[in-house]
Amino acid sequence: MTRMHMTHYWHADLRRNYAARTATSAVRVLLLLLGTSTQLLAATPPEVFVPQPDSLLLQGDSVRIESQANGPIDAQSLAIKVQQQLDLSRQQGSPRPLGEARRMLDQLDQQQWQARHWWLSATVRQRLHDFDGAAVELFRAMSMTPNDPQLHFSAFSVAMAQGRHGDAGQYCKRFSQLSPGHLASACMAEWQAATGNPDSALINLRQAIAQPTRNQDAVGFQYAISTLAELEANRRPEQADRLWQLALKLDPDDLYSRSHYCQWLLQQRRVDDVLQCSDGHDNVDAIAITRVQALQLSDPAAATDLADTISERIAQADWRGDWLHAYEYALFLLDVRSDPSAALTMARRNWQQQRRPEDAALLARAEQALRAMTEK
Repeated sequence: MTRMHMTHYWHADLRRNYAARTATSAVRVLLLLLGTSTQLLAATPPEVFVPQPDSLLLQGDSVRIESQANGPIDAQSLAIKVQQQLDLSRQQGSPRPLGEARRMLDQLDQQQWQARHWWLSATVRQRLHDFDGAAVELFRAMSMTPNDPQLHFSAFSVAMAQGRHGDAGQYCKRFSQLSPGHLASACMAEWQAATGNPDSALINLRQAIAQPTRNQDAVGFQYAISTLAELEANRRPEQADRLWQLALKLDPDDLYSRSHYCQWLLQQRRVDDVLQCSDGHDNVDAIAITRVQALQLSDPAAATDLADTISERIAQADWRGDWLHAYEYALFLLDVRSDPSAALTMARRNWQQQRRPEDAALLARAEQALRAMTEK
């Protein structure tokens, strides 16, 4: 998995000082409608209670959305509640709280939206891979607060996902001017690596991390460590190993780094380490797919069970028309199910959403695998 893999752009909320990544399906959040109980054998049909849209309880979340029918919606309070849903989505690696965030935002007339609300809405769109919509809303937010560094970092992430490297470079440079530090160094390294300068990216990021005076930003430092681990992966394996372990020590809930570390461990044929790193994360598609491949080498029966579970998720996504995890599913179909035809279909769906170098590589690999199979 790469920086945009696993729904995977990275997203850093500078105001709340945390790094959010895209993630993938994990612990599911169920919406429980509050209603009256009924008896199945009642002589007459029971009266059905239909709750108001703003009277929903999120299981596993302490936030209850109460009706404000007798007064106007407070824009700042709503923004805080939307942010809580974005936090929940990040913590669980689940897109479900994003739907609740969208519903909350829709309660407030857009004429009352401030730059913060446009950014929150853009973040929801970004995590759902609506990059065009996210770009439009970020532009709207920047027209209101042009010197907000968060907006430029988010715009950088969106542009990178769409393969708009020229725009991404401009956003990163502006972000670096507004908020110099480890996060700015990491975003520049990502951009340099994606535009054909991996050597410069590696050298510059090493130097930035080595500066002790810049280590006070814990979020930016963790992000930079994870980025450097990726750059070191094919150059200095021992160093990459230490960096990924440090990134996870700094943030054990960082599903992005965990997923990439698992994939790298599998490439190194360290099966036991893959199983240890992926343990307890079967609901995160990107991690589960790597775990399946490790289990195929150590416990075929367990591998079959987990692979069947992932296949069920793909079938459910097909029924819903939900291809948020098309990249992960294409990998699964290609590398686990050995079905290049289905993998190519999924890779093409993914290409319609995001056009990063890894998306192009996956598409080409699926095409090559299908061609090799048909030529047999």
